[in-house]
Amino acid sequence: MRWTKTKALLEHLLCEKLKKRLNIYTTSYHAVLGEQRRIWVTFNQKEVFQTSSAQFLMEHDKLWKEIRQKNKQTVSRLLV
Repeated sequence: MRWTKTKALLEHLLCEKLKKRLNIYTTSYHAVLGEQRRIWVTFNQKEVFQTSSAQFLMEHDKLWKEIRQKNKQTVSRLLV
């Protein structure tokens, strides 16, 4: 589904008082390592939430390293 249609569906769910105050935006950047996307939400023109594919990948890598470390510790205890 295209972003414009998704955005329209989300905005349709908002009550009338919020429709002019809450906005959802998305953009993409073409970087050397591939396309990066960013999404942010504003309330009364003030950013209240944001996330990006780069942020997701950093958190994913951090969790993956933690899981691998815990698995190594578990295997080490089993072998002793």
